[in-house]
Amino acid sequence: MEEENIIQTKTFERIQQYKVDFAYSKNLFYSATNRLNQEEKNYLKYRKYIDILILIFTLLSFSSAIYPNANLLYLGIFAFIAFGLSIFQFINIKDFSKNEEYKKLPINI
Repeated sequence: MEEENIIQTKTFERIQQYKVDFAYSKNLFYSATNRLNQEEKNYLKYRKYIDILILIFTLLSFSSAIYPNANLLYLGIFAFIAFGLSIFQFINIKDFSKNEEYKKLPINI
């Protein structure tokens, strides 16, 4: 009899709603963590491609040592492009340290 009274109370309904809310919040948390992981992977891949381009343009700008007759205008353009890409990467640095903290949090139901 007393069990039926407890089940019908508002407090019991609120506890059940908190359980549902917690499960929903947990799923949102894991979705956000997965989204951050994917964003970090894409960012690192993008940075790698930019690094390769910087390396290529830097090597092309130093090609006057290999080809002394190379046009100075082209060498300057290559150096300017490499410098511009380096500045672009420096400006667009992202910190993913919070992502590591999220991975360490233990959440179990």
